[in-house]
Amino acid sequence: MGRKITLLWLLCASSWLAAEEREIATGERYEFKDRGMSLVPPQGFWIQTKQSGFLNFSEPPPKRSKDNISYRRNFQVYWNDGFRYIDDTSAQEFKELLPSKFQKFGGVKDYATSDPEVVDLGAKKKGILFYNTYMIGDAEMIHIVLIRSSKSAHYVITFTDLRSNFEKNSNNEAYASLWWDCFTSVELDSKAPIRYQKLVIAGVALAVLLLFSFIFILFRNRFASKHYDDFADESVDKQSLVELVDNADYGKDTDSEMGEDDEQPDSEMGSDEDAPPDSEMDSGVDDIDFDDDDDNKRS
Repeated sequence: MGRKITLLWLLCASSWLAAEEREIATGERYEFKDRGMSLVPPQGFWIQTKQSGFLNFSEPPPKRSKDNISYRRNFQVYWNDGFRYIDDTSAQEFKELLPSKFQKFGGVKDYATSDPEVVDLGAKKKGILFYNTYMIGDAEMIHIVLIRSSKSAHYVITFTDLRSNFEKNSNNEAYASLWWDCFTSVELDSKAPIRYQKLVIAGVALAVLLLFSFIFILFRNRFASKHYDDFADESVDKQSLVELVDNADYGKDTDSEMGEDDEQPDSEMGSDEDAPPDSEMDSGVDDIDFDDDDDNKRS
């Protein structure tokens, strides 16, 4: 009897401890500060955080019956150190990587990946989205995978359900919002780097530098041309002034030379003092014989 009481107490204690370790989502944001992320699990889901390397959010176990056993839909978050680019190149890399990673889990086989898609999650957030499938026993599962990244780590967030249940609720907005709202609620402590971001920044900086250099050279050439034109105009004015002065001096020299030439004949003609006396002039005339009558008389 005492043994049965002890076993019953241990069973109740273990159930109580398990309930304390498990937390039920209330629809509010749940932070994992040591992982640099936060999200909003669906209300009523069980939050289990003690698994190494990943988080698990699952539906509460339904009431079982002998004829109907349903699968517990769940979310899981895996994190790894080191960032990953969120682009088409990384999407193809993950498409090859995911099958080998998830087929390591017991019972998972025939893991098939869809064509990845880089999706906009709002608020300048992007992720890589897959709609994958796999078999576990005789059940075919849908495995929706979202890849997110920060500057220091990358995260793989998954939603798993029976494929038949997923297809049956494909037009059910409440079902779609169950996993989509959880995916879009993921917040990371930093943004993912952009591939070739440093090269893009360097290219933009170089383009800006070349643009400013071109503008500087253009303005410098215009300033130099204007300065040269002003200097040339000033030089022309000075040259014109010099030519005018030279022409004026040349005119003075020409006038003086012409004056000297006009006075020189007077000096060559001589003055009255050099002219011979009247007596000499008269005597000269007397030497000429005009007396024909006297000669005739003598004869």
